Amino acid sequence: MHAYKLHHLIYIFQVKISIMRIPKLFFAVPVLACFFSFQSCKKNSDPAPNPVPGVKPDTLSTGWTKTIVAGETGAGDIFFNSATNGYLAGSKVYRSTDGGTTWNPLLSNSNLYNLAVTNDGKAFFAGQTNTIIKTIDGGSNFVNTVIGITPTDIFFTDNNNGFAIAHNGLYSTVDAGLNWSKITTTGLPSSSFYFSLHLLNNTTGWIVTQGGVYRSAGSLATWQQATINGSFPPLSLESVCQLCDKCLYS
Repeated sequence: MHAYKLHHLIYIFQVKISIMRIPKLFFAVPVLACFFSFQSCKKNSDPAPNPVPGVKPDTLSTGWTKTIVAGETGAGDIFFNSATNGYLAGSKVYRSTDGGTTWNPLLSNSNLYNLAVTNDGKAFFAGQTNTIIKTIDGGSNFVNTVIGITPTDIFFTDNNNGFAIAHNGLYSTVDAGLNWSKITTTGLPSSSFYFSLHLLNNTTGWIVTQGGVYRSAGSLATWQQATINGSFPPLSLESVCQLCDKCLYS
């Protein structure tokens, strides 16, 4: 999911339930309404009064609360590996240990837009040029792993097996991110921007590209384009989440 460049504040919406991964389509919808004002057409030359910021009505359903992350200007992704422990990637990297009520900055000037956290607490971040950033100690230290291409999304199926996508294809690791190698694939477009991926296991997954949605066909080496009923504008799909074998959101 690409970072949505905002100014001043962002709102992080959270639901306090025990989940392993919050779908990017639902977890956090950054809302900025207070800092853009609109003036109606005037029929005279009187100077316009100073604009007064409006307040967007709260339309959250029961069970959701708002948390303001002051100073954040580019929230890209959020991931909880337990009911209390989660990370937020944006212009900085943040960690929450209380279910998202408070967020503590860990890494400044990061400009990251996608992340994944394993069950044993290792966190991986995508967005830096040619690099995947990793922490294994809750954000006390970060290590950069150069993979030679800038990843756009990252996903781990267990504590050791992980996958990343970039504009030229799919990469994998079997040693918790120490080494990454490109997977030779068929069926995926060779020249298309890869936005997002979601895997059920090491053989079944989905990838959203600039040209559409693709599903693995028996292994992550073979892919086929999914048929979408109706039409959608180009570049309108930027994220994907599969909750079960027949439940896909994009």
